[in-house]
Amino acid sequence: MLRKIIAIELMLIAFSITAFAQREQISLDGQWSFMIDSTKQGISNKWFANGMPQTKENVQVPHTWNVKKETARYWGWAWYQRNMEVPKSWKGKIIRLQFNAVYHDATIWVNGVKAGEHKGSGFTRFFIDATKYLKTGAQNTITVLADNSFSNTTIPYSVSFDWPNDGGIIRSVSMLVTNPVYMEQVQVNARPDFTNAAKPTGLAAIKVTVPGLEKMDPKQMTCEIAVTEENQPTSKIIYDGTPALNFQANNLLCQLNFDSIHLWHFDNPNLYKVNVTLRYKNKITDTFSVNTGFRELKVQGDAFVFNGEKIRIAGAEIMFGSSLKNGMAETNEELEAYLKKAQYLNVMFTRFHWQQGDFVHDWCDRNGVLTQEEIPIWGNKVFMTDTIMQIAKSQLSEMVADHWNHPSIISWGVGNEISARDANNIKGVKELYQFTKALDGSRLSSYVSNTLQQARSWMPAGTLPDASAEGDMLMFNDYHTTWYRQSHGTNAAVLDTIQAENRTMPLVISEFGLCEPENWGDDTRRLKDMIYSYALYESKPYIAGAIYFCVNDYRTHMGGGIYGIHNTRVHGVYDLEGKPKPSAEVLREMNCPVEVSGLNRNKENMIAITVVAATGLPAYTLRGYKVYWSNDVTNYQTQGEMVALPTVIPGKLTDLFFKNNYNDKGVLTIENGRGKMVYQKVIRSTFVY
Repeated sequence: MLRKIIAIELMLIAFSITAFAQREQISLDGQWSFMIDSTKQGISNKWFANGMPQTKENVQVPHTWNVKKETARYWGWAWYQRNMEVPKSWKGKIIRLQFNAVYHDATIWVNGVKAGEHKGSGFTRFFIDATKYLKTGAQNTITVLADNSFSNTTIPYSVSFDWPNDGGIIRSVSMLVTNPVYMEQVQVNARPDFTNAAKPTGLAAIKVTVPGLEKMDPKQMTCEIAVTEENQPTSKIIYDGTPALNFQANNLLCQLNFDSIHLWHFDNPNLYKVNVTLRYKNKITDTFSVNTGFRELKVQGDAFVFNGEKIRIAGAEIMFGSSLKNGMAETNEELEAYLKKAQYLNVMFTRFHWQQGDFVHDWCDRNGVLTQEEIPIWGNKVFMTDTIMQIAKSQLSEMVADHWNHPSIISWGVGNEISARDANNIKGVKELYQFTKALDGSRLSSYVSNTLQQARSWMPAGTLPDASAEGDMLMFNDYHTTWYRQSHGTNAAVLDTIQAENRTMPLVISEFGLCEPENWGDDTRRLKDMIYSYALYESKPYIAGAIYFCVNDYRTHMGGGIYGIHNTRVHGVYDLEGKPKPSAEVLREMNCPVEVSGLNRNKENMIAITVVAATGLPAYTLRGYKVYWSNDVTNYQTQGEMVALPTVIPGKLTDLFFKNNYNDKGVLTIENGRGKMVYQKVIRSTFVY
């Protein structure tokens, strides 16, 4: 009882603070009532108005029922319900429910009245305006019906996808409380200008969306904007003022110029915080903050140019939703565990088969991981019908709007592994590509293919170009010796033919790897195939990027392996429990941007180390790197010597010399410009030159 009293007192304190805030966000995570509804009685019995049956249970939201033994293979209806007190001070406010993801169909009632729904899209954030349904100064009931039935009117489509079909309120829920004049969204398009390559300047085009703006007096509307260095060594304010505004429908538009900026780069992911204060009739009505970064990615011929430099990129894909305890309702700690494994593997580039939440994107922003985020169209059973196209466009609109400000996102994906030689599908992919570019012309857009290897010159007359050719880059899932049942010796010819048959554009190997037990072998074969594939791809200069599939073994509703109650795919260099396989260390070295080409003891009894900036995958200029020679894998920064690498372009050799303090043996550690370890090995050298 004492704990309940304390909790109520803390809640009242929070509510009293809300009364004086311009914007407040109250978490609705935690305990909800829950019940499976396999016979679909809930609507006819009006559970949303009369309450759920006594057989209900309590669960912790975020939540999915598909990690519980009894309901692991249940696809259907389930209900969530909770009560909450709404203080009198919220009268006159706009109150919205924010659902970060409900998989995949959601219907919401407030106090027994249907307030809204979100269908066909289980991984995107949505909002329900609950203002007119809530009672201030009283208890209120929120009810959610979630449905994960396989369906032909959702994306993912029917059973045609190879990851978990976890139903429920799988991400956080909150209540947003604002004044009637509020900002729905702030989008910042931050771009560098390389006219002076030595000192780039910056431009930020800012769009502030204010619902109902067209009915207000624009002369009495202002935005105060402050732009501050966010995760950098300093916290300088680079802009603080009230810019001139242009008005377009419900949007306020302005443009800011900066004489000096720090670029966002995967080795130095510099962020800026943009704080916007909205005033109407000389009163502050709302505040809104977003992070952004100044960076530029362009396609030049068959290459990527990032911040003015031609680069090659590499990494691996993470298959989230594989928590044995929480499934798709993973905690931030579980998400970070995946991400840290990817970081250890030197992943600088990845893709997401489905839309991710804020935590993942924020982490990638801060840790320099380039990403392609995709709508979850997958499988050769998917055809671009009018229904699928409508849902796809809705998902693209939500995804792009929601994640606009993340500098780590360099590309939007419109689909993966459908029947890409079908004329209607090609038309659909092209339409989705053009739709996405209209939403966001500052990023790349692509379709990921598993049929590019079916070269037209080898196929029957009339075979159509692959749908991947409609995007900004070719993305090819290359399973030449596994799913495609071919020999290593013919892989190079296939890649050359893909390059020759399409217009000049970058080719990205968007997946490659070994899935067992469907394909023979174990981690020994995985390791050998990995080494062979990297060597092949690095020898092809038109291959601008490669993504290994994948970081971790993962849960799926499909077949494959079985782990307890979970269907799994054995695809990763880490197992389902997070333990590394031998191939993990090899993948880490393959993705390392610096190579050690020599290590000897010279005639002066100095350890001589030759390092070279990699020219394969990845390849880019190394800036601010440090090399340590010590006898300690943990305390190498304080126990040994350090030499700072000069700026090193790909292919350039650099000789370094250290004292031979450890009897011809030592720990060689290399860090990038922000202190992330990219290489570490215990090495012995006795050869004297």
